[in-house]
Amino acid sequence: NRLTRLGYNVDWRTSSLTDMLETESKIEAANRLTRLGYNVDWRTSSLTDMLETESKIEAANRLTRLGYNVDWRTSSLTDMLETESKIEAANRLTRLGYNVDWRTSSLTDMLETESKIEAANRLTRLGYNVDWRTSSLTDMLETESKIEAANRLKRKGISVDWGNYSLTQLLNMEYGQN
Repeated sequence: NRLTRLGYNVDWRTSSLTDMLETESKIEAANRLTRLGYNVDWRTSSLTDMLETESKIEAANRLTRLGYNVDWRTSSLTDMLETESKIEAANRLTRLGYNVDWRTSSLTDMLETESKIEAANRLTRLGYNVDWRTSSLTDMLETESKIEAANRLKRKGISVDWGNYSLTQLLNMEYGQN
């Protein structure tokens, strides 16, 4: 019945379920590609090729919305997805007040910078100012955890200076261990 609705008549008594499901998937993929402006004959195209083409067109469309034009026919899906991730990371950094050129920055560096800025912002909200440019992410996360543990202890009536204790010591105090 689903294949009939898609315009393909098949005798279910003589066709395997696998063949019918693959045919349905191929027709649906071809229909989605048509809606994306790319016509393909599902009878002669593999499902894998159609799904890859669909993914490439959709990635190129997202890149266009981000202000970067790319030809999906000549670009690899991997390159387009990496470019999309880099542009989005650069945009998030811009919203955090840090401008970066995604074309010359690595995705790893941008993600680390974003994490450091966000950790520094959280520390500022906790009353502790830190320069994310000169502090390690590990140190900032540990400091954040220590401040939060000290704050939880304070809510329990135990006042401690988090700077004088290790995170392990603070957690032991919080959970009543020696």
